[in-house]
Amino acid sequence: MAPSIRKRVAAFNPTSCTEETTEPTGSARRKPGFPSQFLAQAVAAKLEDGNLKAAVRLLVSDEAFVAPSEECLAKLRRKHPPATVDACTLPAPQPDSCLSVVEADVRKGIMSFPAGSSAGPDGLRPQHLKDLVSCQERGPDLLTALTGFVNMVLSGRCFEEVAPFFLWRQTNCP
Repeated sequence: MAPSIRKRVAAFNPTSCTEETTEPTGSARRKPGFPSQFLAQAVAAKLEDGNLKAAVRLLVSDEAFVAPSEECLAKLRRKHPPATVDACTLPAPQPDSCLSVVEADVRKGIMSFPAGSSAGPDGLRPQHLKDLVSCQERGPDLLTALTGFVNMVLSGRCFEEVAPFFLWRQTNCP
């Protein structure tokens, strides 16, 4: 189904639409700051991820990108203020009081990612984990291993080479 939708999106010609209105809507309107080739690429990417809902949302949206400006940056900073907690003031983890999770918590966390979520630096997308954990043959083994790994990281027992990716180390503080 996705290949046929991709072909239709690529072959879409807004001028061939026969609508009664004089003002085209949705994807037929040329959006300032979002040329049609970028729209087609974005829709194709969403379809490739299996996120049909996001692809349709892109096609029918009237929104456009905002041109970069100081005013826009100021609005974003008001909406997303900097962190208020200094990581250097956090207490060191105590081995007897660490957080622990069970397999159901890890499964729920993995399954909570929306379709089409982007990959991390390693290229692994949440959908990959969803598919692997859902595998009837080896999924339970993977879930057990992931739960053990998460509990190891939460307890602070992490290899020195891996720690910078998960934990803010007290040694990094001034």
